[in-house]
Amino acid sequence: MTDLFLNYNWNSTEIYHRVTCELLKQTSIDTIGATVVGRKPYKFLKEQNNINYDPLYCVQDVHQNIVENQYDPERISELENRYGAPNLWPALWADRKYIEYTPEKQKRLVQGWFDFFIELFDSFNPDIYLTSAVDSAYTWIPFRIVNEEYGTAVQRAHTRVLDREVLQKTVAGRFNTIWDRYEKMGSDVETVYSESYQEATTFLRKFRKEGVTPEYTDSDSSQTGDPSKLYELVNYWYQKKLGYYNDDFYHDSTQRRIKESVKQLLWRKYVDYRDLFQRPNYNSNYVYFPLHLQPEASTMVKAPMYVELPDVIRDLSKSLPVDYNLYVKEHPALYKYKIRRPRYYKEIDKLPNTVLIHPHVDSHELIKSSDAVTTVTGTAGLEGVFYKKPVLTFGEPNYSKLPQVYEAGDPKGLPAVLYDALSEHRHTDEYESELIKYLTAIFHESYPSLNNKSGERLQDAIQKQCSVLEQELFR
Repeated sequence: MTDLFLNYNWNSTEIYHRVTCELLKQTSIDTIGATVVGRKPYKFLKEQNNINYDPLYCVQDVHQNIVENQYDPERISELENRYGAPNLWPALWADRKYIEYTPEKQKRLVQGWFDFFIELFDSFNPDIYLTSAVDSAYTWIPFRIVNEEYGTAVQRAHTRVLDREVLQKTVAGRFNTIWDRYEKMGSDVETVYSESYQEATTFLRKFRKEGVTPEYTDSDSSQTGDPSKLYELVNYWYQKKLGYYNDDFYHDSTQRRIKESVKQLLWRKYVDYRDLFQRPNYNSNYVYFPLHLQPEASTMVKAPMYVELPDVIRDLSKSLPVDYNLYVKEHPALYKYKIRRPRYYKEIDKLPNTVLIHPHVDSHELIKSSDAVTTVTGTAGLEGVFYKKPVLTFGEPNYSKLPQVYEAGDPKGLPAVLYDALSEHRHTDEYESELIKYLTAIFHESYPSLNNKSGERLQDAIQKQCSVLEQELFR
């Protein structure tokens, strides 16, 4: 029998509760405990009759209980020696809210969450900890504790290919199961993994012909119209007063949200008025660098040393050959909903060989016409590989082992790495074979996500996810 501890998150709680119900039918689970983010989802789990979650905690309640407690410097040091990686800063960098707090408040919360989960797990003894993502202090900390002292900690991670997800047993870095499968594959991939191989080659052909995007991509992020701020604010007021954000530390008051929305609208009007964004010259020599959506786990968890993107851009600007430009494009979703301060863009724009590209420009066209793609950990890097471009990464994305990918390394060596990528890279038949093998491993080891699905498609995705969970975690 297995003791399973889960973390549910906001409005995805109900759908992942269905996954747990289905998993309970297929496996031998003794007890199930959970934390859940949001009071409305917490109420749902308390009132449903399918599963007895014991224990069940609302993250907001725990936060309120620990945030005012005093921290003990000796206790912090003890926790850091015991669970640090090698220190406890990754727990804070994983959390877009906690990283804004004062140092004293941060220490109170880190100690509080560690003490909460240590005491909880001493009695619960989890064999498996499962969360949809490690994207907060209250998911990083239990993930670390369970991996170190109990059993297996797992998060669901998107492969950035269509709607495919995979189970990941590390906080960041490469996908274990996909790369293990990749390493086991021989020259007979097409025969041994015929179905997955067919999916991989079909996907790659379609991608190069049509520019396929992952299913999590905001489908309307490229529209040029202003989002309805009135609707957004009315909806926020409702969620804060009665819905998912009720009595929640994570979301600002409605008054502050209105102030921020007005400020965002003025910033965007100013940026548009000053024409800071330009259209690309596809016939010029350029390297492409798309800005990340921030704050997000793609930098905060997977590459915290590269959160300050202007610093990365400055290093790239200094490292390019003199006849090259660096094309920097804002993330369209961030431009639409939460644009950065104008001075952020001005700092980038004043670099002599750097051009700010308008967010509505097609990223696929930018990649296809570029001489190389650079990114911290972004999807654009993998898309660059699909388009046979050399790709330079600063973090360690899941595709970084592919031979087409260059690691930036020390800033002092960046000019040489860029020179090699621009002058020596050739997408050989061997590189193409390795890419197809990687995609084959993805389709073989992954399952469809539950996003944007309903009816039979949703039920089918739940069944497939449960089959993978059973095979990977319960056998």
